[in-house]
Amino acid sequence: MAKVGRKPYGRMVRATCADRWSRHESDLLRLMEVHRETLYEEVWETPLSRLAPEKYGISDVGLRKVCEKLHVPTPPRGYWAKRQHGKDPPKEPLPDLPEDATEAHTFDSTETSTSKDSGSQEDDAEDSHVEASPIEIPEITVDPHLKNPHPLIRNARNALKDAQPDTYGRVQASTGKAVSVSVSPSETGRALRILDALVKGAESVGWPVRGASAGKHDASHFVIADEEVPFRITERTSREEKPESERSLLDRKYRYSPTGQFRLEFPFNHPKPRGQKKWRDTETRDLEDVLPSILERAHEAACGVKERREEQRRFQRKLQEKIEKRKERRRRRKEEKRRREKLEEEAERWSKARSLREYIREVRSRAEREELAPQKRKEVEEWLEWAEAHADRVDPLSDGLPTLE
Repeated sequence: MAKVGRKPYGRMVRATCADRWSRHESDLLRLMEVHRETLYEEVWETPLSRLAPEKYGISDVGLRKVCEKLHVPTPPRGYWAKRQHGKDPPKEPLPDLPEDATEAHTFDSTETSTSKDSGSQEDDAEDSHVEASPIEIPEITVDPHLKNPHPLIRNARNALKDAQPDTYGRVQASTGKAVSVSVSPSETGRALRILDALVKGAESVGWPVRGASAGKHDASHFVIADEEVPFRITERTSREEKPESERSLLDRKYRYSPTGQFRLEFPFNHPKPRGQKKWRDTETRDLEDVLPSILERAHEAACGVKERREEQRRFQRKLQEKIEKRKERRRRRKEEKRRREKLEEEAERWSKARSLREYIREVRSRAEREELAPQKRKEVEEWLEWAEAHADRVDPLSDGLPTLE
């Protein structure tokens, strides 16, 4: 049976997306000066991925460049994993400072501003990062024998018994009632023991585990803060080309052989969180040794998925805002064109109406000077009345002054 216990002092893990300084504190740090000896102590006590955004308001890449500038060594790969497992790996000593090299660095607003969005900072600061509660990751021990397995593990064991090896020499269990595993028949026992310990460790901190889902890389899922974190174990294979004498027209060119080396991965679809998503057996450690780190990373990944989704939401919102602004500019240009055309049209009509009225006045003046027969005068008066009415219809000012409609 997998033993799920607690370390003496526990291990408090906070997802990096939850550890943020306030905007006011970040502004105060924009002109902070740090000495190389102080930075040396800090980077060997706190991972760059946390120290950089929390204290200095920059990315871990930016802080690493500062370390290089001040000739401050940084922890190698695997250093923090050893610390998490209670080990005390040695520090690389702080070297002597070369001549003409600076001893301190000042963080200014240019550096810190690069880690912030350039849009509406109040809104972005509010929803850029998803809060995550502290999680105490248990110590996990993988037993040498599979006893009282979890139902998902038991179903996987039954599925593997009847499975036939595929082209790569592996048998698979990837149904909705089992965990996802793909290993050679001789390695199913070890794979199931690892998964049993991992699943029970996840459930001990309140994370339900779901069986494999078709269409999602056939992976099992941790359910963390309403987010699904997919996981599966596979066995790596080696490949060698078959001799020509052993090949037929329909045969494969390569022969695959299982290596006994396991790989556990988080096969995310989109959106994918940043950070590590694969672990494997190495010469110095097995997967069994890093199960707590994998659960820790699963917690961070769940928070990371929320962050990426928020980033996408903000991107879509900004994109929609740009589209709306573009539509509004087009509408305004169209409206401006309509108003110009209307103005020019009304000016032409007004000019035409004025010309018509001048002509009507001239006709009336001549009719008054000439001696006309009663019938003829009547006809002229009727024409003048009609002509004035027509000029009024043509004149755009007949109905009042123009407005911006």
